[in-house]
Amino acid sequence: MRVENNEMRIVGRREQPREQRYVLRERPQGDYLQTFTLDETVDQGKVDAKLEKGVLSVTLELKEYVKPHTVKIRGE
Repeated sequence: MRVENNEMRIVGRREQPREQRYVLRERPQGDYLQTFTLDETVDQGKVDAKLEKGVLSVTLELKEYVKPHTVKIRGE
């Protein structure tokens, strides 16, 4: 995975296990490339990815100025 110039590119390969034979396959095999355009509010230095049991999880953090914050209201 690569992140630069407000783009996140995920490159990978799906391979069919050699010991299994299928009558019907729902997932294609081979190389793939997926590109996502990131908003300027995403902190590109804090992108995290984890692959677990074949599932890719990507976490994107917002820049500090975008995160919600609490404003205290002063009374009379």
